[in-house]
Amino acid sequence: MARIGYVDDHIYTDILRASQKANLLRAIFNAPVWAEAFVKIVGIQMSNLALPPADRELVLLRMAQKHGAEYVRGMHEDLARNAGLTETQIEALQIAKFPVDVFSDRQRSILALVDAVGLTRVPEEVVLAVKRHLNDRQIIELFGVIGAAFTVACITVSLDVELDRLPPEELASFVAAVQQEPQE
Repeated sequence: MARIGYVDDHIYTDILRASQKANLLRAIFNAPVWAEAFVKIVGIQMSNLALPPADRELVLLRMAQKHGAEYVRGMHEDLARNAGLTETQIEALQIAKFPVDVFSDRQRSILALVDAVGLTRVPEEVVLAVKRHLNDRQIIELFGVIGAAFTVACITVSLDVELDRLPPEELASFVAAVQQEPQE
């Protein structure tokens, strides 16, 4: 059971102008101004990045495993498949093994960056490895995805937000809802 009260669904469905309901939204809309801004950032990350969706999902699944965030894992495994990650890659992410025969150099450089964030300073060689594969815009977007994933992991793990068991068509509706800009 969640360690925080969930808001009534109408509080966020009215703001988002979407009917999709989710425990994460029920939790974060306890702070509606912050939640609206966060939903906008997440919506941009789900639809408007130069960073490919497969890279985004790679980050999200690594962050889920790294922080024990079942909510993030549960919400993103199907999205990762749809973005092009293989079953072998998804299984490897669950056990934090990143062999060269499963992940490309590009993917392993991204995973190394995810693992290095949170240190006082990301080592130069980790940044340089990513720069071989991503442009400056994509690197900034990558850090944004890492930060948002960490935020969701912190909220859902620390507050025991229950995973929504959404069928694929409802998950697509949820993603579409967060892609919409909140109404002012």
